[in-house]
Order: sequence, then structure tokens, then C-alpha cells
Amino acid sequence: MPDVFLMVDEYRKSGDRALLGEILKTISEDVTLYLLGRIPKNDVPDVRQDILLEIAQGLSRFRGTTREQFFSWCYVIARAATANYHRKRDRQPQTHPDLEALLAIVEQSAVRSRSSEEDIRDAREAIELLQSLDPECADLLFKRYVLELGLDEIGEQHGITANAARMRISRCEGTLSDGG
Repeated sequence: MPDVFLMVDEYRKSGDRALLGEILKTISEDVTLYLLGRIPKNDVPDVRQDILLEIAQGLSRFRGTTREQFFSWCYVIARAATANYHRKRDRQPQTHPDLEALLAIVEQSAVRSRSSEEDIRDAREAIELLQSLDPECADLLFKRYVLELGLDEIGEQHGITANAARMRISRCEGTLSDGG
């Protein structure tokens, strides 16, 4: 692996765009590794691109004199981009299942499929239980038991690990067994 700081030093002297491309290609894997534990895997390419763009735009202003200072500078940029990603994501409204629409679908489906009264009653009770929960719990339990998504998928959608998704679902189930 080429010495990144030597390339950075040469880029600051020459301004060679091809050298800038080599620098970004060299640090791209490090940026990806940094992001993988911090944001959902699907969003890594977009955030990595934002970080590399920020590094490319600011590289001419970088004044460090060591490899460690360069990577510290890159880390600060990566950390800020990750924080911006989470801040932006937190401002976006969370979509939760429309339980009223689901109830209407259950009613229509029951008529068409001639479901037993017991099946219809069970479906209504399940929807009423979901409605009694806070939106996040309702969403987690809906995805797990109605859509039958795996913990990995649920975790990825919520920006958490599969184990964290399992724990949250378990807490939500506890809320149900405690009586809401």
C-alpha cells in the first residue's frame, strides 16, 4: 500500500487531479470500514461518497505534517458526516404501519375468503394490541410477526444490529405481556 501522506504532500505541491484520485481510492476502504459499524449497510456508499468529496474539497487546506495528522483530519470529517447522516435521518418522519387500513383489509379479506369467526376475531385482537403500543413497538412487532422479516432486515431498516432489534422486540413483547 502506498504511503498516503507522501501522496498528500505531493498533491499539495502539484495539485495533480490524478494523484487526488489515487489518494481517495487509497483511503476509500478505511472510510468504508469506519462507516460499517455506524450506519446501515445500504447507506454506506452514499455517506462514503460525501466523506470522500469533503476530503477532496478540503485537501488543499490541510496543513498537517504527518500521516497521523492526515488520518485524524479524515476521521473528523468522517465523524461529522456520520453525525449529519443521523441528524438528517432523525428529522425524517418514521413510517409506521397504517393499522386502520390493515383492519379494513382484514375485514374485506374475511368476507372474501369466508374466514372463520375465530380467525377474524384473532386478527382484530392482534391489530388492537398493535394499536395500543407506541409506534416504534407496533412497527417492530408488525415487521417481525406480520411481515415475517428477519432480525437482520429489521435491524438494517432501523439502523441497529440484529441483536439490538431482537432486544427491542423482546422489550415490546414484554410490554404486551405486562398489559400494555
